[in-house]
Amino acid sequence: MHAALLDGDTLVNIFANGAEIFGKATGIGFAVGAVSTFILGKRSVAAKLIVIAIPAFIIGIITPGFINWMIASLRDANTPENIVIPLCWVIGIVGTIAVSVFAIVTGFLPTIVAFKRNKQNRKLIFLLNILLSIIPVLGWNIALFMAFMDDKDKTATKVKL
Repeated sequence: MHAALLDGDTLVNIFANGAEIFGKATGIGFAVGAVSTFILGKRSVAAKLIVIAIPAFIIGIITPGFINWMIASLRDANTPENIVIPLCWVIGIVGTIAVSVFAIVTGFLPTIVAFKRNKQNRKLIFLLNILLSIIPVLGWNIALFMAFMDDKDKTATKVKL
């Protein structure tokens, strides 16, 4: 078996790179979402989205460097491999699971909001959330925008999907 797979470096790099990509994309997505909710007049929601956007983007920027520094420091300090290797595996597995769970929850935030607000078109928002997820920031923000829009008429006929 390849040595990089055994020492956990590969998994740590997957986590670090995934955290970087997801952190930056989430930060940008939440910032664009804040602008769209601000346009809808939902200023408190926009403020909350900005409060999430800034740290998400910063975490995305600093995670790879921090992880690499931490592992390099352990190796430079001549920490025994029987400590470094399991630590790499723990960081890689726990980090990857955490990023994956956070990605799923934030990815479906428009759907969660739509169902929590009992939107008339919540099934459509869910469908858009899934179908437009191939265009991460744009698709997510379209669904989020729709989730925060006020229903025009609560007695209107619901569209069945």
